Amino acid sequence: MANQEFLVITQEEIEKNVPMSEYIRAVEEGFAEFARGRVTLPPKVVFHVRSGAMGVMPAFAEDSDALAIKVGNPRDDNREKGLPYITAQVFLYDSDTGLPLALMDGTSITGLRTGAVGGLAAKYLARPDSQVVGIIGGGVQGRTNLMALNETFDIKKVYLAEKVDAVRDQYIKEMSQQLGLDIQAASVEEATRNAEILVAVTGTTTPLVRDEWAHPGMHINAIGSDEPEKQECETAVLKRARVFVDWMAQCERLGDISQGLASGDLRKEDIAGGLGQVIIGEIEGRQSDDQITVYDSTGIAFQDAVSAKMIYQVALERGLGTKASL
Repeated sequence: MANQEFLVITQEEIEKNVPMSEYIRAVEEGFAEFARGRVTLPPKVVFHVRSGAMGVMPAFAEDSDALAIKVGNPRDDNREKGLPYITAQVFLYDSDTGLPLALMDGTSITGLRTGAVGGLAAKYLARPDSQVVGIIGGGVQGRTNLMALNETFDIKKVYLAEKVDAVRDQYIKEMSQQLGLDIQAASVEEATRNAEILVAVTGTTTPLVRDEWAHPGMHINAIGSDEPEKQECETAVLKRARVFVDWMAQCERLGDISQGLASGDLRKEDIAGGLGQVIIGEIEGRQSDDQITVYDSTGIAFQDAVSAKMIYQVALERGLGTKASL
């Protein structure tokens, strides 16, 4: 029997050696593959466990030759325990043999690739001269989304809405130092009204982004709605915006648009299309400077797969990881 040798790549190795720009490049290529029908994946499986859920996400991106599966466990109570909201592992495989190539920390990948996707969506959908960012939710993904936006936009001001004082204060201190940005605490209303790019990264089941606060020209990344009951934007916001999704089949079940579709307040025809279609030029993104655009992100397994393949290649080039075998 063949020796199943593979690399174990830790969170520290990933975070210290792979820049955000590489994640943005990887997910951009992945979205283009997805839009061209070069990605194989089922809708992710999510079921409730304790204060959260377990998600299982397999995918194969053919052009990137990235075959992987991620197992993720978000827990609402984790912050209080000093733990990440989501813990995860990613398994990368050789597509020809099916043998494992690597087992790597998926918690860091989840946060970094989600941030990269948010930055990518804003790159294609926000006004290119956007300088003011609002962040609702100061957790890991609130940080990585700002990191990704900072790669593309000349950010002058950031408004952070975070209900936990200690999390808010730590975010402002650390992210201001890391990125050299002017970040101030704000209410959800202040963050929404002031933002040219608004990022919502919460687990709320009661919409936080109100129609009365949304204003012409803004772009909204609705990142946190990854379960059927979650919703970050009022449906009225979605009705007057040009809305894009990561994957329509999944967003119908899990995304911000799912509630409106279920109630009949939104129709499938109200959704402009997928981000990948914009990237390959199949459909138009933003159509005017005063248009509101929304990106509904539920998370797709190919984002983990192409990120894992990119990290594996970096690990081989730099001698990272520890060899293990089964």
